[in-house]
Amino acid sequence: MPGIRGYHKTEWGVTMHRYIQIYLLPTPDKDKSSNIQKVKLGEEQLVEVTGITTGESGKDAVVEYTTAYRDLTPFSVLVATNYKQIASRKANFSLDDEGWKLEKELHFK
Repeated sequence: MPGIRGYHKTEWGVTMHRYIQIYLLPTPDKDKSSNIQKVKLGEEQLVEVTGITTGESGKDAVVEYTTAYRDLTPFSVLVATNYKQIASRKANFSLDDEGWKLEKELHFK
């Protein structure tokens, strides 16, 4: 693994040293049978909310915001991503009796 210290390649795969354990993410059962291990690359953090647009009903909203990567791990070099770029994002929310909830799809009423 280029740029990564603390691993040892064996004839059956890769064994990671103790200090790398802090970067390992939980492995879903479906990935365990394929010996897939997900690792933390860094943290994508909220920079700024840049806009909120409410639907006509007042029960739907689109929130526009920006994010940036912080606290990159040694594994970040393995993914071709521009970690210095500020990303623009959108999130959809709907209001129900329990409050605002994050939605997967946009539903203006």
